Amino acid sequence: MVKSLHVVTSPARRGAETFAIELVAALHDRGDDADIAALHPTPSQNPYAMRVLGTGRRAPATLRALRQAAQDVDVVVAHGSSTLEACSVALAGSGTPFVYRFIGDPSYWTASWHKQQLVRLLLRRPARYVALWQGAGTQLAERYGLPSGRIGVIPNGVPEGRFSAVDGQRERLRVRFDIPPGRPCLGFVGALAPEKNLDVAIVAAARSDAHLLVAGDGPERTRLETLAARLAPGRVAFLGTLGDPREVYWASDVLVLPSRSEGMPAVVIEAALAGVATVATRVGALPDMIVDGETGFLVEPDRTDAFVARVSDALSGAVDAGRRAQAAFERRYTMGTVCELWRATMLMTAS
Repeated sequence: MVKSLHVVTSPARRGAETFAIELVAALHDRGDDADIAALHPTPSQNPYAMRVLGTGRRAPATLRALRQAAQDVDVVVAHGSSTLEACSVALAGSGTPFVYRFIGDPSYWTASWHKQQLVRLLLRRPARYVALWQGAGTQLAERYGLPSGRIGVIPNGVPEGRFSAVDGQRERLRVRFDIPPGRPCLGFVGALAPEKNLDVAIVAAARSDAHLLVAGDGPERTRLETLAARLAPGRVAFLGTLGDPREVYWASDVLVLPSRSEGMPAVVIEAALAGVATVATRVGALPDMIVDGETGFLVEPDRTDAFVARVSDALSGAVDAGRRAQAAFERRYTMGTVCELWRATMLMTAS
């Protein structure tokens, strides 16, 4: 049995943090010793309950606490770019190996020359690397000269059996969210940040005469609320950060994800397991995850008219697309399968 520490940026309810929490829970279910810690606190709503190491990701006290915590484990897993830097510095010379889980799209987040050089330097430190899809793994090897034998591919995964709605749940939630009978509903779950490009989803709701449920928070919220009030008054509900986003999936006909950049978004997996297909952009792992027109719908990024048209297509066949997505995603993206891949990777790293 390998004893592991999983390091995340903060306790915020975001993709990397949610995956780490659920992976640690799955490891516990299998009798493994695993813990989780955040580099610094978060001001966001409904944070996860977890140990916080310090006040900032580069603060000396944070790095000392991380090094001390790593002394008691066989392997550390760094979830996301902020943790790469912290683990590279804090664990240098400690004797504790770490695995870096790259959660984003290498072509988007390391576009500048200076950032590429910094990341290239930091990537000398991990013992192994995990990408979420094969294309990202290939980019890591080519862009940074990493040895392909130390790069693994393990997709996102979510817990089995958590996303199926009980009878009558959809109707009750639609009443609670003030969605009129017969009106289509779009759902969005994620950070209200520029790269999510939520403007396009608001335009799609306006042109489709649909309701839009927005679960999440971030720096764009005030601007987006103003835009929604102008384009789709009374039809866009900003719910903030939810402790349980399943309610958005269960109330929605289609999930929308008009992002300019993504890794392998867990929200697409969660929605599919709830029987809801996604209209998304062709970025990150999404073309690998979604069969266009079968298990979801794909559009090139920043093409608003095309996105609106695909939302219309999705709404006309939402039930069938949702069923196909559910069947396909159950085969590939459940936490049971993903957890076993992680156990093997951590054992290999610690040996």
